[in-house]
Amino acid sequence: MVIADPEHEPQPDREALRCLYGLTRNEAEIALRVVDGMGRAPIAEERQAELVRLLPGGLSATRRIRHGDDGD
Repeated sequence: MVIADPEHEPQPDREALRCLYGLTRNEAEIALRVVDGMGRAPIAEERQAELVRLLPGGLSATRRIRHGDDGD
């Protein structure tokens, strides 16, 4: 006998998605959010917030490199 809850389906494995479909880590993460029922707008807002958190440090590093201030 197999008992299964139709309301709770197991989430696909991130690494399996990457291998099967040739996805990047971020693409697989977005695919999992889509499977969970998340729409485009919430996913985009989430990714935008992540980008805003990452950019300040990266932008200052590119300015130093562009202006020849590499710390030497």
